[in-house]
Amino acid sequence: MRRLLYVAILMLFMGACAHGEKAIVLPGLSGIKTVYMWDADGHIDLSLLRGLKAAASKEFRAKGILVSDNPSATEAYVKITVVDANRDDTTGTTFVKAHLYVISAADNQTLYDKTAETHIKWGRDEAPAYPVEEEVRKLLSDYPAAGVK
Repeated sequence: MRRLLYVAILMLFMGACAHGEKAIVLPGLSGIKTVYMWDADGHIDLSLLRGLKAAASKEFRAKGILVSDNPSATEAYVKITVVDANRDDTTGTTFVKAHLYVISAADNQTLYDKTAETHIKWGRDEAPAYPVEEEVRKLLSDYPAAGVK
């Protein structure tokens, strides 16, 4: 019975982590001033992938972090992976679930790790679009601005 209780607690903990409500943020993150954005992946819609990468670059710049085109001249690497995404014309909804992580260039340690999901509803006359700006804001909501500890 006790073993079953441990399994249930472990499953609840893993479920909470899978929803990405809280990010893993390690102390070394506050010293990162330059990042390199790897191409986003995990989905076949190139507009979604390009949109996530552009929105993440914009959000990092707003936090005072330089986004470099040179992976050799950065302190960390950023990767966004699309876990799931779809646009449903019948219900008028768009959904994106993505995973963003930041890895130290010095020792390959994961400094930041978060999964988030965003749903939007649009009207009949509106063209459906992925909510990349909202998604990236959620993914980076726990990421500190440059110099903030």
